[in-house]
Amino acid sequence: MNTKALGISTIVSIWFVVAITIIGELVKPFKDFLASLTGHHWVTKGAGALVLYILLYVLLARLVYDSDDTKPIYGAVLSAVAGGLVLFLFFALHFLL
Repeated sequence: MNTKALGISTIVSIWFVVAITIIGELVKPFKDFLASLTGHHWVTKGAGALVLYILLYVLLARLVYDSDDTKPIYGAVLSAVAGGLVLFLFFALHFLL
């Protein structure tokens, strides 16, 4: 396993889900399009994130040298926390306003 490629793929996938979640909430036709693909917009987001993650890992595992560098792993953890916070704040403000 190439941990650097795993970390980068995780970071990109997290922010992909954050971005399409916010876009979907602001642009109803986009959310409807996501729902039309699999029956529910969250299923499409999950499937899209999984496909993106796998494709990125396969590509990056061939392009990025694996090292003992832990920055991508810490970046993935930080992205998960920050992405969750961004979504929480977005939905809190969206609900309140």
